[in-house]
Amino acid sequence: GRTRRMDKQQAVNWLCWRLARDYRDNANDLQAAVDHHDVARALTDGAFMARFVRPRLSLPQAFDALVDCLRWRMSFAVPRLAEEGMGERSIDASLFYFHGRDKDSRPLGICKLGALCLSKTMSMEEKQQLLVYRLERMSMALPAEEQITLVLDVTDAREGDVPIEMLLFLGRLLVKYYPKVVGVVLVLCDPERPLHVFSMLSTILQPAECWRIKQVSVSDLFIDVPPTELPFRFGGTSDFAPAFATEDKPSRAWATADRAAVMEICAERLQNSDVEMFSSSTFASPRQPPVELSGSLASIWPSQELEFEGLPTSDSSTSIILTNTSAFDIAFKFKTSNPQQFRIRPPTGFVPVCESIEINICKRASKDAKTKEKCLAQFARLPPGHNAVHTDWLTEHWKTVLQGQVQEVRLNVTHARSPVYQPPPEDTMTVLNRIENRIQELIAFTPPMPQPHEAAPRPSLLWLVIFLLGFLLGILAPHLVALASATFPDLTTGQSCRAPGGYGT
Repeated sequence: GRTRRMDKQQAVNWLCWRLARDYRDNANDLQAAVDHHDVARALTDGAFMARFVRPRLSLPQAFDALVDCLRWRMSFAVPRLAEEGMGERSIDASLFYFHGRDKDSRPLGICKLGALCLSKTMSMEEKQQLLVYRLERMSMALPAEEQITLVLDVTDAREGDVPIEMLLFLGRLLVKYYPKVVGVVLVLCDPERPLHVFSMLSTILQPAECWRIKQVSVSDLFIDVPPTELPFRFGGTSDFAPAFATEDKPSRAWATADRAAVMEICAERLQNSDVEMFSSSTFASPRQPPVELSGSLASIWPSQELEFEGLPTSDSSTSIILTNTSAFDIAFKFKTSNPQQFRIRPPTGFVPVCESIEINICKRASKDAKTKEKCLAQFARLPPGHNAVHTDWLTEHWKTVLQGQVQEVRLNVTHARSPVYQPPPEDTMTVLNRIENRIQELIAFTPPMPQPHEAAPRPSLLWLVIFLLGFLLGILAPHLVALASATFPDLTTGQSCRAPGGYGT
C-alpha cells in the first residue's frame, strides 16, 4: 500500500524498460509507427529520455508523451532530415541559426520569424523543416540538463504576417516534440507595434511554462545577451555568417543501428527485472493501456472566460476561438449550468489538426443578477478515419470515451458594463472656432418684421416727455406774463430808467 518515490534516473530506466517491452511485443503496431533509429536513440541516450520526465506527469503520462513524439518524428521524417541536412536547398541559413551563448551560458538561437513567414521562396513545409532541422541538430549536441535561449525576431512583421498555423507548430515543437530543450523564449518586437505572437504562444503553452516567454525590445535584449553575441541589426558586434555546409555533424552511434541491433538493445533493457517490480508497486500496472492524456488538446482565445457586455439582467452575446493544439483531430462539447439560458452554436463538433473554429454564445436575461452561471468545455481525441462530413456519430462516440481520456476546461461567466459614451476632448482652437462661429451667427441675425395683424408699436419715452413739457408751458405762460408786468412796469411801457450820472441802474 505505501507509494515509493522514484528519482530521475529510476524514472528514465522505467521509460526505457516500457519502450523496450512495447517495441519488442509490437504493442499497438509500434514497430511500424516509429523509426527504429529513434528507438535506439531513446534507449541509449539518457539525455533524450530524461526530457520527458516531468514533475507534473506520472510515468504512464510521460510514456504517452514519448510515444507521441516518436510517432511524429516518423511522420515528419526527422531522422532523415537531420542526416541529409538542408545544404542543397536554396534556403537562407540566417533565418534560423545558433551561435554564441547568453549571459547565463546557454546556447543562443536566433530565429527571424517575421522574415521567415514573409518569405515568398519557401513553402510552409520548408519553413517548418528549417525549424525542426535547427532544433534537432542542437538537441543532439546539447548535454543533459542544458537548455537553450531562443530569440524570435518579429520586428519586421505586421499584425497577421505570422500565421496561426506557424505559431501552433512552433508551440508544439517547444512543448511536445522538444520538451525541456528551450529554456527561455525572447519575443523581439517593436514596442510601438506589438504583435499577437507573445499572447498566442502564452495561450498555447501550459500555464506552468508561460514564465519562459518574455516580450522584449532591442534595448532590453542586452539584459540577457551580451553585445558580442548579437548581430549588427540588433546593435551587436558579431559578424558571424551562418551556413549549412560548414556545420559538423555530431557522432551518433545509434544512427547506423538496424532493426536486429535495436532488438538486442531491447533485450538488454528487459533483463533488469527490478524496474518492473518497482514500477508495479508505485504506479498502475504498465501492462494495462494508459487512459490518461498528456498535454493540452485545445486552446481557447482570447481567454478562458466568457465575458458578456452589459448587466446580467439584459440579453448579450459573445464568441470564442477554439484551436486544436494537438497532433490529432479532437471532438469538443460544451455544457452549461443553465441550458435554458444559454444558446451555444455549435454545441458539439470536431476540430482537425492545426485548425480553429468560432463558437458563438448567446445568453438570455437573468431575473436574479446574483446568480452565478458556469460553462464547461470538454475535449477528447478522435480515432483515425472518422466521418468528417456528418457529426451525428459524435453523440455515440462520447458515450464510449473513458473518463481519463476527456480534458475539461471550466469557463467563468463574467459581465462587464457597457462603456458610457463620452465625446472626445476638444482642443483650444476647436473651442475658439466654435465660439467665433456662434458670434458671427448672432451678428448676422435680423429680427423678423411685424405682421399687419400685430399691434402698433408704443410711442417712445422721449416723445412722451416732450408732450408733457409743452402742456405745462401752455398752462403757465399767462401767469408768467402777468408776473413779469407787475415786477417790471417800465418794460411794458417802453421807458428806460437811467441814473443822474447818465448810467442806467
